[in-house]
Amino acid sequence: MIRNSICMNLTQLFNPIRNIVGLEITSRQINAILLKKNKKGELELVRKFAPVPAGAVQNGEIKKPAELAQAIKSFWQANKDFFQSKFTILALPSSIAFCDVLKLPQISNEQTAEAVKLNLSTKTLFPVELQEIYYDWQPLKSKDIYHHYEMVGLALREKIKQWIDVCSVAGIEPLAFEASAFSAARAIGNFEHNTGLFVRVADDGIDLSVIAENEIRFSRFIPMPEKVESFDQFKEFIKTEAQKVINFYATDDPRNEEIKTAVIAFNFAKKNELEEYLAKNLGILAEHVKFSSSMKEVADSSEIDESILPVLGVAIRGLIKREEDTLISLMPVGTEENYQHTRLLAYVSLWSDIINATVILLALLFVGTWLFLNIIGKRLDQQLAQFQTAFTSQSEIPELEEQARRFNDLTAQISALGAQNNWIESLEKVTKILGQPNIKIHNINMPDPAGIISASVSASDRNTAIAFRKNMEKNEELESALIPLLPLELKENINMNISFKLKEI
Repeated sequence: MIRNSICMNLTQLFNPIRNIVGLEITSRQINAILLKKNKKGELELVRKFAPVPAGAVQNGEIKKPAELAQAIKSFWQANKDFFQSKFTILALPSSIAFCDVLKLPQISNEQTAEAVKLNLSTKTLFPVELQEIYYDWQPLKSKDIYHHYEMVGLALREKIKQWIDVCSVAGIEPLAFEASAFSAARAIGNFEHNTGLFVRVADDGIDLSVIAENEIRFSRFIPMPEKVESFDQFKEFIKTEAQKVINFYATDDPRNEEIKTAVIAFNFAKKNELEEYLAKNLGILAEHVKFSSSMKEVADSSEIDESILPVLGVAIRGLIKREEDTLISLMPVGTEENYQHTRLLAYVSLWSDIINATVILLALLFVGTWLFLNIIGKRLDQQLAQFQTAFTSQSEIPELEEQARRFNDLTAQISALGAQNNWIESLEKVTKILGQPNIKIHNINMPDPAGIISASVSASDRNTAIAFRKNMEKNEELESALIPLLPLELKENINMNISFKLKEI
């Protein structure tokens, strides 16, 4: 296990992960327990279980990973109202995990790590290559002032990887893996102040563990015998294996406390018969399971039995603060590093969300500001256009007044002449001659004593002016017509001052 010191842990910015579910998967059943405190501070237990697809798990190995992953995923989704978390600690079948106690001189933690690695590399503990396993260790209590003891656990990488892959597909996040023997031992309280033998009969075999002051000092997994013809043979089988464990523990270190008590976790009708048989043949006292002191209140108020000891044990471990959990975990990284990695990902994810939200907010603010300024700009353009229109209208008033004055003068002249000389018919004739297409008449001066009529007109363009000139020159009603030459530079709105004389009738 990597136990590097960390100068600054960014994950401390967050609260510890809550609702860590204890999980055990056997060949028959998915078991899950969540321990949490209610509003009164009292510990509550939530237990859920579901069947495992037939043949998905055999002897601790996953045979049908896709079916098992789907079963776990469906189970988790169906109970998300109870668990409300994807984090779990998993109790692995003891058949795929191994352990031993390493006796070392009083050395530092860094030296302990090197000593454990050296023992594994030289195959002192197990005949496997270091790159083939995941391993971890935890210190044991010791009264030896010259030595300290480390419980070392290991498992083959390929088997652990199966469980990691299944959990990943199922959508759950394992924080630690441990052997079910360690989990079950944590849930019982029979050996808080003494040393004894713990026998747990499981589906695929038997866990035989020596526990002293609530710590496992030795553990061995025995597969079920291939053929057992009677219960008497089964009792004899367990007695023989239990005697081996007791003898080994006594001879391994003469200072070890003698085993005088045994606890049997066996969810079977003939459990009492088995207890009496072992007590008689091993010379020890057989006790019923007592739950640990921390679980006493829960055990009294909940329907729990010996069958859930492993899953209850990992649920108890889930109550430990993650940064303080230094117990054995058979994963690629230790529980502290896994916790820190998970919280760091949460930290990065949180700040990623904050940055993304800030960018979106700034973008919306920019778009909103642009739209606001665009609307204001359009309104200013409209007001400016209206102002310019009003200003243009006011600038044309003097010209309109002058045209009105000229019109009034012309009307007065026409009225006077009509009254004196009856020129109305002549005026209509002159107006008809001048009123050609695209020609605008500005004023007409009635004949002087010589009979010459002068007028001021304008043509819309040069072609119109030329056509007007030709029509005037060819008009048979005119005795004479004087039209000046057109300026070459003018193309539009061409003003012409002309004079002509009507033929006398």
